[in-house]
Amino acid sequence: MYFLSNIVAFLLIKQFACEQYISFTFLHTNDIHGWINGDRHQKERDADLGDYQSLIEHFKTNQKENEKLFVFDSGDWTQGTGLSDLTKPAGAFILDVAKNISIDVMTMGNHELYENDLIDHIGVNVSSFLSEKYVNGNVKHINASLQMSKNYKFYSIEDFGNITVLGFIYNFRDHGDHVTITPFNEVLYSNEDWVQEAFGLQNLRLIVCVAHLIPEDTEKPEEDEWEQKILPALKERTQGNIPIILLGGHNHVLYNSTKEKLVKMESHCYFNEVGVLTFQMEKLSQNSPSSASSFSDALNPPANAASSIIHSPQIRFIHTSRADFQKETHTNSSTFVTQNGQSIKDAIAAKAKELGVSDVIGCAADFWNGSYKYHGEHSLFSLYVDEMYPQMAPFKRNGDSSEAKPKKTRLGNVKAEKENSSSKNNGQNAVLYFINSGSIRNHLYAGEIQYEDLLSVEPFVNTFSAILDVDGEDVQKLMDGDVEKLTNPDELPAAIRKELLLKQSWPNVNEMFEMPFERSEYEQNHQKVLQNGANKVKEGKRKLSNTTPFKEYFAYSNTTMVNKNQKYDLVSNSYALPVAFKALNKFAPNKYSISTSDIITRDVLKQYVSMYMKCGSNNDPKTKDTPNKLSAAATAGIIVGAVGGTALIGAGSTVAYFTARKRKRYQTIDSKYSSMDNLSDKYVNAPR
Repeated sequence: MYFLSNIVAFLLIKQFACEQYISFTFLHTNDIHGWINGDRHQKERDADLGDYQSLIEHFKTNQKENEKLFVFDSGDWTQGTGLSDLTKPAGAFILDVAKNISIDVMTMGNHELYENDLIDHIGVNVSSFLSEKYVNGNVKHINASLQMSKNYKFYSIEDFGNITVLGFIYNFRDHGDHVTITPFNEVLYSNEDWVQEAFGLQNLRLIVCVAHLIPEDTEKPEEDEWEQKILPALKERTQGNIPIILLGGHNHVLYNSTKEKLVKMESHCYFNEVGVLTFQMEKLSQNSPSSASSFSDALNPPANAASSIIHSPQIRFIHTSRADFQKETHTNSSTFVTQNGQSIKDAIAAKAKELGVSDVIGCAADFWNGSYKYHGEHSLFSLYVDEMYPQMAPFKRNGDSSEAKPKKTRLGNVKAEKENSSSKNNGQNAVLYFINSGSIRNHLYAGEIQYEDLLSVEPFVNTFSAILDVDGEDVQKLMDGDVEKLTNPDELPAAIRKELLLKQSWPNVNEMFEMPFERSEYEQNHQKVLQNGANKVKEGKRKLSNTTPFKEYFAYSNTTMVNKNQKYDLVSNSYALPVAFKALNKFAPNKYSISTSDIITRDVLKQYVSMYMKCGSNNDPKTKDTPNKLSAAATAGIIVGAVGGTALIGAGSTVAYFTARKRKRYQTIDSKYSSMDNLSDKYVNAPR
């Protein structure tokens, strides 16, 4: 009898312990960037947003009493694939899809705020059908009648109290001019009515920040907007008594930090993972069993306020594969997809067909690495600066024949007689082609190359740009100079600043380009999660190097030697070139100018693949000995004006073409690169 009474007592205590807590599950995504239709190149990434909707519904179905499920997204849905970027305006379809996903709160990222046509579309249309889920407190349309989102949202939970959900973006300065963005810490210190309401709720128990902002700490306070500005403002608003959860984004990594009063996480990018945060908090007017002095006290706790502590926070990440989703929900291929999920899948498939994103452009025998590995025979960066860019002539000079071959003088080809610093300029400029990592966003996989693949490599509309007639001495200073010191990062676009910061997180910047792209600290942590099933990604601040030399920030066509007496044309795209221009202007003020063209680099990539990567028996470019010009459709009507005193070609000229030559062909790539199964996950470049 005594033994039986002890069992009954134990069960009563266990039941009470369960009943006095609310269990929370947060599903989280960020930086989807158009990847709503799965990734056909990676079987572990084959789930689409229809599958995600099915996952959410199964999570809801499997909820137990005292369990609460919330679904959040931290922005950047657009600019990444054809499904997000080929519509008018770019992003219209993908945001329409978002309204059918059971997301409780989503916020906007910087990529929703670059183009005024999308900004206006959000203000006029999206805010209406996303009105209950789109939340942002520091972005306002210049037309006061257009409310782009709710300022905040709150949830009242029986026996628990209230949760305030805040949405915001980092202090983003390169947005379109149809919006204004106020630093969120200034918003928090303001006397706006909604701020008073959001923090004045009775029984406010938890603050959830759904933010397009980097959640992790850095060793550079000026880069740490959350830690240095926003978090102190939140603590002041709450007297430090209310726990805070930050669901961040923008950094394109896996990250978490779990404490009793502060939990932070980011869930990678490109719909590669779904983050899952689980935790418990006490119900109102009850104490935890640990504070009860006896079994009687546990059954009859004093009516004190519940503690403001996040209990047992755990974070894990689910691969976005159908197999993993089915395993997670204890379903199979026949029972997993819900009716709503199937409707979303059908809508995505129909739009993909309409936009032609599955059209085959060519075939690649090799896997081309679009990661930070700048140089090497299978580097996509090398393909650009050694193969594609040198075949362009977007900046021919007066008197050049329209059929003249583009200059191919490259730094590495400068002969011994030119290497002597005392040698004279031969009258013809050398051309230095370069690109930075943010210009390329994905790999190019072996096999069929669809239009979607090219759009994922270059989702942005970058055009060819150049700095002409640069003195060799200035080129040498540029190559040897430190990016940050020469450019003043505060004057650069946010994307470039972010890219520099990520570059500096490598253990040795000089080794960076010779190492496999899984070397980065974040990727090592991610591999631990995948291999060990761990719930914890390594915490800690980024370790930053002191300098980032230009010659290691850019991928150059060749940088072995600079002739100080030689003139150079620096040719890149409209994203990378301004960085070099700002640096040159630092030590040679007002000496150079940027020349621009209307030739879109993404269109050139498409033409290059269609010409040199044909499917079938004639796929080897070494056999192509006849001139191949870019199609007239790709170049017709290009207007290049006189910029900085340099007269360029006028309207209607064919200014972009490929030369007739025998192209270097690499050997078939090693079998270990035949698929992504043996590569680390898709960490490609710093986010813009």
